[in-house]
Amino acid sequence: MVEDAVYDKHFEELQNLEKQFNFVFPDSPTQKVGSPPSLVKLAPVRRQNPMLSLDSVDNYEDLLKFDERVKKILKIEKEVEYICE
Repeated sequence: MVEDAVYDKHFEELQNLEKQFNFVFPDSPTQKVGSPPSLVKLAPVRRQNPMLSLDSVDNYEDLLKFDERVKKILKIEKEVEYICE
């Protein structure tokens, strides 16, 4: 187990190396999302509003940029309520 900040630092370093050398292994962690699929079949869910995801952010400026993108996509100007984990 490793702290999120340490993982994020190494993950970002890997992304930068892949861009710098224009080479990505097929099994690179940058090419995978989550864990293997569950054996349980889940039905697709249609959402009224899009479920948007925030990449790793470690400063307030990037958080504000995310908020701006959300409001632009949703075509709203009012405050948006977020749920964070």
